[in-house]
Amino acid sequence: MSVPRHWLLWLGVAFAAVLLWWRLKPKAVDVETVVVTAGPLRETIDEDGETRVHDRYLVAAPVAGRLSRVGLRAGDSVTQGALVAWLQPVPLDSRLRQQAAAQVDAAEDALQTTEAQLLGAETVLEQAVRGRIRAESLAVQGHLPPAQREEAEVLETTRRRELEVARARARTAAHEVERARAGLLGASESGGPVQGRTSIHAPVAGRVLRILEESERVVPAGTPLV
Repeated sequence: MSVPRHWLLWLGVAFAAVLLWWRLKPKAVDVETVVVTAGPLRETIDEDGETRVHDRYLVAAPVAGRLSRVGLRAGDSVTQGALVAWLQPVPLDSRLRQQAAAQVDAAEDALQTTEAQLLGAETVLEQAVRGRIRAESLAVQGHLPPAQREEAEVLETTRRRELEVARARARTAAHEVERARAGLLGASESGGPVQGRTSIHAPVAGRVLRILEESERVVPAGTPLV
């Protein structure tokens, strides 16, 4: 018995529809399932950090002489006044002695400048303290917004930090004067006896960033060491 042609046509259309539906139907998405449990949530961020030094201090040779080997290493922590190295002065001729005297004068001038800056920082801090006290009083009475009170407190904190920096600079300048005077008094004219050795100390507490002169050798005055 022969199959009618229109049946074959409808059968082909149905097959094409089923095939089209099969091709276009959404595909299942693979998912990963876990059992939910209660517990602490910890989130971490791993990034490379960059350290910026706020204040740098360069320790230099106050006089020309033979430098002892520096025992410090990069990364070491030092306290204020810690021994950095020894310097054995060499005899000075007239020209070098004049240069050493000029270094003393320059160090004393720098000390006077830092002392003036220190005095100014103390005065500015006193003003900031008075402003903070006045702001707190007005804020309690309701005559000053909280934001302005916070500004006065931040200003006082900033002025205290500036005073600390000024004190550190004044101490450094005082050490430089001592070194310059020691260099001038510790060496005689060329051919005369040399009096003792000069100790080089850290001007402030901090961390060593770099050793510029590691080996023992003769260095001129002003040579950067640490």
